[in-house]
Formats: sequence, C-alpha cells, structure tokens
Amino acid sequence: MKKLLFLAVLGVAGLVNAKSIEEIKPSKYTAKNTEKVKPAKKETKQQYCQTYTMVCWCDSSKDVNDTVCYEYDSPSDRRRAFACMGENSSLYNEYQCGSSSY
Repeated sequence: MKKLLFLAVLGVAGLVNAKSIEEIKPSKYTAKNTEKVKPAKKETKQQYCQTYTMVCWCDSSKDVNDTVCYEYDSPSDRRRAFACMGENSSLYNEYQCGSSSY
C-alpha cells in the first residue's frame, strides 16, 4: 500500500513539473540579426603528461598508475608536478599501509 501511494505521489509530482515547463522556440529574426564573431586565437601552450606507478610498500600487489601533466616550458609547473607525484605516493601508502614510509 505504501509503495502504491509513493508511486502515485511521484507520478503526480512528475505531471505537475512537466506542465510548468515552457518550450522556448528560437525566433526567425534572431538568427538573421546576430553577427558571427570569430573568437580570438588563444596561444596554446604545450602540455606534457607523465604516467608513473605508485608502489605500495606493504603489499606489492597494490601498485597503482597515476598521471601528472604540466606545461612543457615552465620549470615551476614541472617542479609542482613532481612534488605532487611525491605527495600522492605518500598519501597512497598512508591509505593502504597506515604509514607513508617503512
């Protein structure tokens, strides 16, 4: 009985919600009056992604691959990515083994 009442309430709520939705149709005039603006070209920087394996020190069968990406020409990005690799490995070992080191 409770399931039937729940389904009825759910159906009524769906119908009420469906009736309140208005369909917005595009106007014939808006397509003709709009100007096509070309976006400015953005200078894309070359990104380098490196995949590495995080080794679980307490159980060698729980190794996990991870990927870090950084801008190729930015030494600070590279340092930050390598620091992130170390931090991720430490957190993974702490999660799996209870401690980040032996």
